[in-house]
Amino acid sequence: MKIAMFMLFFVCNMFTVLIMRFAYESNYRYNNGMLIGVHIPGDHVNDDDVTRLMTRFKKSMKYFQNINAVLSIAICFLNFVNIIIFVIMYTIWILVFVFGIMYIQLSAHRKMYLLKICLLYTSDAADDLIGV
Repeated sequence: MKIAMFMLFFVCNMFTVLIMRFAYESNYRYNNGMLIGVHIPGDHVNDDDVTRLMTRFKKSMKYFQNINAVLSIAICFLNFVNIIIFVIMYTIWILVFVFGIMYIQLSAHRKMYLLKICLLYTSDAADDLIGV
């Protein structure tokens, strides 16, 4: 029974980690005028601040996901020790994993939006917006 539970949760954890990795992979590319869900003008996509923020976001997201891939495998081995400890640790892990990814995504989104506002108000686009 423990081997079946181990295999079941191992496969589920790997699918969970991989699905989350590929779901957030599309945020790295400039698509439909957006980066990380923020509309950025096409001429500002290759600015130093934007590329620095995107590089930091990619690095922190991949680091977080790699750590959680290892943790998901390690948590599966707790099944052989005690099922109650396994269930508690699995529940804590999945909650931290989901909320951690949401936190990284939202913090990068907010920083990109603040950067967009700074770029907008310091460029000629602000004159066009105001009508000067």
